[in-house]
Amino acid sequence: MKTTTWMSFFLGLVLSSAALAAADEPAAPNNRDPYETFNRHTYKLNDTLDRAILKPIAEGYVFIMPNVGQKGVHNFLTNLKQLPYFINDVLQFDGYAALSDTWRFLINTTIGIAGFIDVATPLGLPAHTQDVGLTFARWGYKQSNYLVIPFWGPSTVRDALGLLPYYFMTVYPYIDPPELGWALLGVDVIDQRAQFLKLDDVAKKAALDPYAFQRNAYLQRRNALISDNEGTAGKDTAFEEEEDEDIDADFDDDEKPAAPDTTKKKGSVNKSTKTEAASTPHTTPPQPY
Repeated sequence: MKTTTWMSFFLGLVLSSAALAAADEPAAPNNRDPYETFNRHTYKLNDTLDRAILKPIAEGYVFIMPNVGQKGVHNFLTNLKQLPYFINDVLQFDGYAALSDTWRFLINTTIGIAGFIDVATPLGLPAHTQDVGLTFARWGYKQSNYLVIPFWGPSTVRDALGLLPYYFMTVYPYIDPPELGWALLGVDVIDQRAQFLKLDDVAKKAALDPYAFQRNAYLQRRNALISDNEGTAGKDTAFEEEEDEDIDADFDDDEKPAAPDTTKKKGSVNKSTKTEAASTPHTTPPQPY
């Protein structure tokens, strides 16, 4: 019975994503925000509620909880998310990521004392993000219009469709008693809000339009995660130029060619140096996103 339920659940995901992908085409190639009027009103509502409720709670949490405690709680909650990450790895047919997330969960749960200590990252198993929205993108539903969800925040139509399925992939609905699950989910929300406290002032100073700043930051981040899942990361020109500058700087500092030998006759050429220069291509290392 349970197997049939899960099969129906995932079949519904496939059908719903396929149907809504056809209906969620951007109005124009450069317009990913056709619902801007609605989104701006929702953004103001969410911002007002955040200032009045969530932000003060997060600030109080940061003030009361020592840094080591905050880090431990964040690590513990991140470790719980390895389960939905693993499920989405499998749905994306990414065996390497699924195996990596499995080992990360096992190591941090045991050696890391239920995940309060992140032991896996120093061992070469870093944390990464997966969710149902990214799975939909992996299945072909890449382009989606920007949408601000009331009482939630920035999203897209595609990512919004993945919120409910993602929730049922987490441990929260299955914790008994249910009150404990809701309490743990509340701590998760506070922890996530606390992670962004330092960015509030930066965002307001960096942009004349905070709404547009949040929208662009969200879409760029999601596009980076989609590219990372597909192995097409690092195609952004700005990133390539930055890496090129770093490589050039390293070359200048560590691998400067030797000064020409003034004792040689005029017009002579160091053949070995010339051969090395011709046979060594200038390559750019892969980007993190």
